[in-house]
Amino acid sequence: MCNFGRHSSAALSTIESFTMRPLHDSTHHAGAARLSIFKRVIGGGLLLALMAGCGGGGSAPAAPSPAPAPSPSPAPSPSPVTSDNMTVLAGAIYESGSVNGPVANARFTSASALALDAGGNLFVADDALLRKISTTGTVSTVAGGGVVTDLNETAPDKVQIQPTALTFDAAGNLYMADAQNIRRLSPQGVLSTMFTIARGPRDSRAAGAYILSSVGVDGNGNVYASDNLGTRKVSPTGTTSMLEGVADMALSGTQTSAPRGMAVSAAGQLWVFSLESTIAHFDANGSRSTFVGQVNTPGYVDGTGLAAQVGNGHMARDATGNLYFAQGSSVRKITSAGVVTTIAKTPAATVDSVWGAAGERPRIAGIAASAGGVVYVSTARAVLKVTQP
Repeated sequence: MCNFGRHSSAALSTIESFTMRPLHDSTHHAGAARLSIFKRVIGGGLLLALMAGCGGGGSAPAAPSPAPAPSPSPAPSPSPVTSDNMTVLAGAIYESGSVNGPVANARFTSASALALDAGGNLFVADDALLRKISTTGTVSTVAGGGVVTDLNETAPDKVQIQPTALTFDAAGNLYMADAQNIRRLSPQGVLSTMFTIARGPRDSRAAGAYILSSVGVDGNGNVYASDNLGTRKVSPTGTTSMLEGVADMALSGTQTSAPRGMAVSAAGQLWVFSLESTIAHFDANGSRSTFVGQVNTPGYVDGTGLAAQVGNGHMARDATGNLYFAQGSSVRKITSAGVVTTIAKTPAATVDSVWGAAGERPRIAGIAASAGGVVYVSTARAVLKVTQP
């Protein structure tokens, strides 16, 4: 979302075709540069010829005509990006759209949350759609795009959704955070609403605090969800307990802006970017400890345990216990021992464009990791695969 030299030919075709499209009108500038060079070369030749014709007088032999100036080689078009251990899997970093089909031709409008199923298919929250990148390299729409707002609707193609977080359980059910709702899509394609987070009386300016930014599920069917106000655990019977923060507040109290990524193990262990700007660990009994980071000191410092600093970001976990934390435009790996290192960054633009200045890197909007540690990230208009160093 892992050596890129081993990408599918379709994914590589995406990158090759994308490289041929400069980010701005570089052809115009390159043409102007070539014309300037051509004028200088030809002009220089004419000047030498004139000087030869005017020199000496009398019977002095005429100077030989200069050899034709060689045509200047075309200036190469600038590569749109330089990669730091990432390769485009589907979409195009600097092209927006909503197009299904082969990954080389597919386009995304606002790709964000990611989740992998047991078969290796990658699901993508894309604005008002839930989309799927199959292992055969095809992008399709799974849910959304409809007009029905009834939470009892079971047909995924009829509903109006706005997915913000995704995860799978061991049975292959996809859990989707949709505003204040947690919905479940069965392997048979049946959609259901599991629960809705109650919204108590408060100033309307705090409404965004209730948008869920992460969701997880353990082996016992407990669902975990975080928003700007706290992290909650919901049992299969619907009993809710707050692991941090409060269930409802006005504009006072501790709040941390999204994204607040989380990862959940089958045994019920939870890692979450906490309200204190650390990665907190909760065991199956709800006992809390600080795993990585410094309390109320957000930042970006690699290191071990409490010596490291982290900020808002998205999170995923592999089967061996490594966490992958997407912060800004970087992917950071956190081992089970709490060692934090930066392993990849999104590709940097090499030229100025309408998407940003040269050197800028797109921010990561979602992350997923397979059991074996294959990592994928989204950058709004593309999904990329990470090569671990």
